[in-house]
Amino acid sequence: MLVFAWNEYLLSLFLSSADAQTLPLTVAAQNATRGPQWWYLSVLVLIMIVPVIGMAIALERYIARGLLVGAIKG
Repeated sequence: MLVFAWNEYLLSLFLSSADAQTLPLTVAAQNATRGPQWWYLSVLVLIMIVPVIGMAIALERYIARGLLVGAIKG
């Protein structure tokens, strides 16, 4: 569910202003006149990915339990 909310690119593209943008919009807007600045893009992508990985590690036990409960019959 977090991944779906994290990547709502089109919704944020049409409903946000320049003052409040989500990270996918910020990454997409990083086209400089001399081409993309790869070091800046990589930092933005890391800022996007690290919280999701951290939450997955912290909630690993609950994720595994939910997968196992759905796999047991009866």
